[in-house]
Amino acid sequence: MVLTRVTFFASRRPLIFQSIVSGCIAASGDAMSQLVIEGTTLDRYDVVRTSRFAFLGTFLVAPVLFHWFRTLDRLRFGPPVLHPVQRVLVDQLLFGPVFSTCWLTSLRILEGRSWEDNFKLLQRDWWPLWKTGLCFWPIVQLLNFTFVPLNNRVITTNAAGLIWNCYISFKTQKAVI
Repeated sequence: MVLTRVTFFASRRPLIFQSIVSGCIAASGDAMSQLVIEGTTLDRYDVVRTSRFAFLGTFLVAPVLFHWFRTLDRLRFGPPVLHPVQRVLVDQLLFGPVFSTCWLTSLRILEGRSWEDNFKLLQRDWWPLWKTGLCFWPIVQLLNFTFVPLNNRVITTNAAGLIWNCYISFKTQKAVI
């Protein structure tokens, strides 16, 4: 019964559903980073930090990816077997750098950083994160664009994003200016 209601909601309100799931996954990635990777104890756990990740997952990542994947789905040049590869190339080489910049800038704004600090941290974090992402995301997205129906691509990306969010949480929260 519950699964039926979730499936109904996911099909009737896909953006809202995917935004909620994305926020939960982003928060979980930060929580895993704090508790498992960084070894933070519960009494030192930073709930506000996790809330920032949840906010970004809900209000930035899911809506942008929801619309981006629909745009990418219209990319169809040449034989159909090449469409997923074309989408991965456009996704990683055009969208990836811009979205990474937006995400990192938004995180720093939510942290209350000045534009000067934001720019310094962007210079420090952007290239290493994007370069590492090129080792992770093309494989994920090739599978996503090849085998996953359009309406489930944001959720699939977010599932892989659990690992990615854990990584970027750790990397972006280290010895901040």
